[in-house]
Order: sequence, then C-alpha cells, then structure tokens
Amino acid sequence: SGAKAISGSESTGSLTAGKTYTITCSGVGGTTAPQSVSVSVGAAPTPLPTTSISAVSTSISFGSATTINWSSTNSTSCTASGDWSGTKATSGSESTGSLTAGKTYTITCTGAGGTTAPQSVSVSVGAAPTPAPILTFSGSPTTVDYGKSSFLTWASTNSTSCTASGDWSGTKATSGSESTGSL
Repeated sequence: SGAKAISGSESTGSLTAGKTYTITCSGVGGTTAPQSVSVSVGAAPTPLPTTSISAVSTSISFGSATTINWSSTNSTSCTASGDWSGTKATSGSESTGSLTAGKTYTITCTGAGGTTAPQSVSVSVGAAPTPAPILTFSGSPTTVDYGKSSFLTWASTNSTSCTASGDWSGTKATSGSESTGSL
C-alpha cells in the first residue's frame, strides 16, 4: 500500500503465503486500470528434527545408577548407540542400572525433515571401594591334654597387617601358623 514512484522495484520481503500486488497510476490524461501481479509460495519446508540428551548426574559413585533423559522435536523415531542400543521413543528417560565403569550414551533421531547429528552424554564412575579385610582363624586341635600344645593358623585377604591380642600378642604376618606352646 501507499504512494509509489512512477517506476521502480521493491522486494516483497520474506513470504510464507501467496500475495497479490496491485498498482494504479494517475497522470494528466487520467488514471490507468489497476495492474496486478500474484506471487505464489510453495509449502513450508519440513523442519529438521532436533535432539537433546542429558543425565541426571554425569558423575556417580562406583555401583550407583543415574537416569538418562532425551527429547526430540519433528522426529518420528530415535535409535540408541554407544553403551546402549535399540529403538527408543522420541522422548523419554531410562536408568543406566548399576555402573562399575564409565559409559557414553548416544541417540540419533529421524523425521520427515531428515536425521539429526548423533547427540551423546557421558557418565563417569568413581573408583571401586577398597574391599574389607577377610580373616580366617583356627586352632588345631582345639582341645589338648594338660601340658600339650596346639597350632594356631590364620589367613587374611585385603589386609596389610595383623595384630594378636588376648592370650598372645604382637604384630603377626597376614597369614601364618604358630604353636601355642605348652598349655
């Protein structure tokens, strides 16, 4: 709309629907009949799908679990890869289950507009806890005649030292055997 020069050109600007442009010119001799041009616009392009993925926690302790969340727009299917696999819904969440090593979860989604670049999230796992020491201890025989002796036998795993107490004392090897002496 509006007054225009008697000749010229003008951009329509970005169009998302068809438009018709009409111009009428006037002079000393009168007014022209309106002249029009219509511009048709093709269908909107199919939008590309977008995908995002995240973890509730990207750093967890040994043996713990976290939850993977993902979502996509303009997609019809998603496929998991990396440390998980299979067809996934276009959005959702899933537990990693108990983890003892770091994992990377990747998802790619496809729609009418194409396929997204793979999106990934990595979860790191802390060091395994140090196992508790285990000790086995026995005497043989456990019943002796007066003045006789017995042998004490012990073995431990995940330990660095042993200390005797009660009717014996001192630092002991992490495994071994020793006579009680005459009892």
